[in-house]
Amino acid sequence: MADLFGFRPSNALGALVYKGAATGFLINKAFLSLDKNTYIPPSPPIINSSKILRHEKQERFMSTIKKGIDLSHFQGDIDFKKVFEAGIEYAFIKTTEGATVQDNKYTTYRTDARAVGIKTGAYHYFRALSSSPEAQRDNIVSTLTAADFDASTEFFAIDAELEGNEKATPDEMADNLHKLLTLLDNEKILNSKKPFIYCDNNFWMNHILGEKYAFSEYPLWIANWDVSEPKVPASWEVAGKSWSIWQHSNKGRIAGIEVDVDLNWVRT
Repeated sequence: MADLFGFRPSNALGALVYKGAATGFLINKAFLSLDKNTYIPPSPPIINSSKILRHEKQERFMSTIKKGIDLSHFQGDIDFKKVFEAGIEYAFIKTTEGATVQDNKYTTYRTDARAVGIKTGAYHYFRALSSSPEAQRDNIVSTLTAADFDASTEFFAIDAELEGNEKATPDEMADNLHKLLTLLDNEKILNSKKPFIYCDNNFWMNHILGEKYAFSEYPLWIANWDVSEPKVPASWEVAGKSWSIWQHSNKGRIAGIEVDVDLNWVRT
């Protein structure tokens, strides 16, 4: 609608009509005439309440989380001072896999990260069939003990993924994962702290019989990339629990690391 005498009429006043030579508003069938001295205030701005709510939600979210990364030897040499200066506060480092593998960068990464003030954690890549839960427990405990792992300040997680576990049935995945977690519950090196379970929702729902055990007793590290909110597996959702760590990207670029790195939000 064109401006009237330099002002844009407010739609709240009523319909703009023309009556002979007069111009005015028709309000409840009554004609209100206007002259050139009549001031009509501009319409108030339309406030997008959904955007405000999203902004407030984002602010609350950002006030309760910290930035983290997870690493393995694939990241090569790392300048942890630059990583810390980039705002990274947590680094989760691969320590072991199956019964016999130790990541050759674990000790170096852990030492260098802690030296600049980055909090550290460790994770074990779970093998459902090629290694027994007992043998994996032994590999984890001996490696963490040699590194002087401190459960009072460090996280530990079991990484459950499809790669390397393609032949395991959902029952076998659930049974052997639960067995390993139960074995670790009794290990002094973890100081009675429950390990995190790392997984993505699709893998968990299709390849692990999650309802067979109370996996929700363990904190969830969920992988769900490039989404505004992660999908939490039913094992945690039905128990009224959410994620503790969210791996939100596998294509992060961080100063001090020359290749892509996984990015995480850590709830504190």
